[in-house]
Amino acid sequence: SDLKNLNLAPNKIVVGIIGMACLTSSVNAPSQLWDALVQESCQITTSPPDRWRKACALSNAPQAALVGAFIGAGALDEIKRADVAQMDLHVQLLTTVMSKALDDTGSVLQSKEMGIFTATQPADFLKRVSSSTIPRTVALVLKAAGPHGNSDAECSSGYLALASARNAIQAGECNVAAAGGVFMLLKPDLAIGSLASGMMSPTGSCTPLSEAANGTIWGEACSAVVLQRDPRPGASLVSMTGHAVVENNPKLPLGFADPDTMAAATTSALLFAGLQPTQVALVHLHAMGSLPSDLPEAQGVLPVLTGSRTADQLVLLGHKSSFGHSVAASGILGAIVTALALQHRVVPVPANFGKPLQLLQETKKILIPTSGPHLLDTSSTMSGVTNG
Repeated sequence: SDLKNLNLAPNKIVVGIIGMACLTSSVNAPSQLWDALVQESCQITTSPPDRWRKACALSNAPQAALVGAFIGAGALDEIKRADVAQMDLHVQLLTTVMSKALDDTGSVLQSKEMGIFTATQPADFLKRVSSSTIPRTVALVLKAAGPHGNSDAECSSGYLALASARNAIQAGECNVAAAGGVFMLLKPDLAIGSLASGMMSPTGSCTPLSEAANGTIWGEACSAVVLQRDPRPGASLVSMTGHAVVENNPKLPLGFADPDTMAAATTSALLFAGLQPTQVALVHLHAMGSLPSDLPEAQGVLPVLTGSRTADQLVLLGHKSSFGHSVAASGILGAIVTALALQHRVVPVPANFGKPLQLLQETKKILIPTSGPHLLDTSSTMSGVTNG
């Protein structure tokens, strides 16, 4: 939520996002990310880089598996650092992008107090890397001696890294913490398997929260934010006032959401933040473009946030139709998108968005912009919810 005019509960610790950085298929800075969203740009392509085409050819991958949002070779060459040149590409990306997030703070931070929390999916690494060594390596390069940890929990990894960073600050383990997530398609196993299981779209399009949703599209990305306790006035972009982590229904297969779990997580986050549902102006749903995920998620989250509303509408925000699903990087990338929307007080139109889910059509308390960016009310304190 926006720090300005924020009415905090007694003794509530203010944790602000003071720096952001990202690298996706077409952008290498949050400002470029925002421009792409406002322009309704879709970076999903059927012409992947040679490295991916060759990998798929070796695995006899079907043509539909070639679709994705890929980081080009030129961008990868630019980010390589000599001090981590021998490490897996994922670690190189994390180190570079998290360093950029620190640069974005515009101030010299006390590195010895900084925590490092990463989100990865090591199954796609080309080099054998222990999960526990990833944040430690990043911390050594960035000279950060605070707490560190790595989250490897599929789509929730980025959000968990963000929550871990805030928890470390809340507990007094550090005053500053950086959280970063990375996802690369270096092997075709995920694309082939998800296409066969129906999780990946066979038509090459990603249309979250739409009746046309038929699966997700994978997108490479690395994203990072820097959090600080009690940031000085003007230093914080937005504040992270509350969060919640709830275990999904273990009986459900991968990629399926549970409405009750989603409702519990949303309610817990509101209680933690000391906010009423009507104080939330927009929500960034995980919404990967698959009906088994999107519909139950909407059924769980949206009633909690809309039940007591009257005239005002809850605005939905997303990014996967533009940049694909970046798995371990997705949660933090979603936080950056939400922060940018709160900063600009504008919600962009989703790229290639079709007819909304019937659930979204039936209530007038929910809005998905479809004809130009939606302006948020500038007269009130704005709050947003990002669902990892």
